[in-house]
Amino acid sequence: MRQQVYYTVEVRDKNGKLISREKRRSRSFVRQWCDLHYWLAEPTDKTVTDISNTSRTLDRDTGLIHALRMDGAAVEPDKGVVVGTGTTAVTIADYALAAKIAEGTGVGQLSHQAVTLTAPSVVGSECSWTATRVFINGSGATITVTEIGIYVSAQDTVPAVRYFLVVRDVLVTAQAVPDGGAITVVYTIKVTV
Repeated sequence: MRQQVYYTVEVRDKNGKLISREKRRSRSFVRQWCDLHYWLAEPTDKTVTDISNTSRTLDRDTGLIHALRMDGAAVEPDKGVVVGTGTTAVTIADYALAAKIAEGTGVGQLSHQAVTLTAPSVVGSECSWTATRVFINGSGATITVTEIGIYVSAQDTVPAVRYFLVVRDVLVTAQAVPDGGAITVVYTIKVTV
């Protein structure tokens, strides 16, 4: 069995015309992916580093209500698919995007739309599902996206909902999103037997 992640990035202008497209295999699960899956499998609390680089002890009994959630709502920038302007190479120890783009319509900001998740589907010996998010540029200038990733949530022992990076990719080609345009990021998670 193999577990793989792929991403597709599409940039469109204000009229919806496709400007650029990048589709690649992601090789960038980070440590929190393993830590969170171990926490789900082992019936004990687990300490995991969140996106603020703070160690959080996840509550095994009550924390599952938020475990691995990536269904970020519109204007909810810390859950689901995220984008940034960082170019630092990916490492297993990454805990956040290097420079995540903020929510909004101000300088350097993008409007985060709701994350759309598709149910798993089986084709032959593969099962896959997707997480998609559209980001709209209303900043008045071009914004260049160079990194993408996935943030998920889980509840700690405080109790409070915390956010964790599980996938991070630095794009091969920087994606320039024009004012009035949009960038769509699709992550496909696939298991092959």
